[in-house]
Amino acid sequence: MKFPKLPVVKLPLVDVSTDPLDLLVSGLVLRMKQLARSNPKFIDLIQERQFRLEIATQQGMVRQIVVDHGSVSTVSGRQAAADFVLEFENSEQAVKTLI
Repeated sequence: MKFPKLPVVKLPLVDVSTDPLDLLVSGLVLRMKQLARSNPKFIDLIQERQFRLEIATQQGMVRQIVVDHGSVSTVSGRQAAADFVLEFENSEQAVKTLI
């Protein structure tokens, strides 16, 4: 799967860029937020946990998924030290690997 070369633009209102990996991780977090409110198994899984997962590329795109005692959020960039880090060569490789 080859991704078209679109310009990467920061969308400040929703704190997301048009980078394919950034869009994928943001969509994943939206789904996790929904499950954190509606799925008892998922709620039990994250209720007592607190961690940060960082997904990044060597080209500089960084997004962290924050799970904090039952709530899920995301931040752009390296806001704090992550507990787990996944770093890929580029966004295309990351998206292919994660999908």
